[in-house]
Amino acid sequence: MNGTVSEEIERLLNENEIRRLLYTYCRAVDRCDETLLRSLYHEDALEQHGAYQGPVDGFCRYAMETMAWMESGSHQITNILIDFNGEVAA
Repeated sequence: MNGTVSEEIERLLNENEIRRLLYTYCRAVDRCDETLLRSLYHEDALEQHGAYQGPVDGFCRYAMETMAWMESGSHQITNILIDFNGEVAA
């Protein structure tokens, strides 16, 4: 344990929230749910995602257009390791 019990609990809660965002992102993209996808970002967010780099509004359109031609999508996430440095998580 690297901190007090309350600091460790807060870290665990933060990790869980980040994991939930990752899982929800996968669900939104796989189901072509643009509303759900947009709900995961701040309005002024920038996305750097493969070939797309720019405002989140354009990314959401790009993701929906990319997934629309597929019969179904499936993301899998494994080995989630979240490191904290103050208020920043990576």
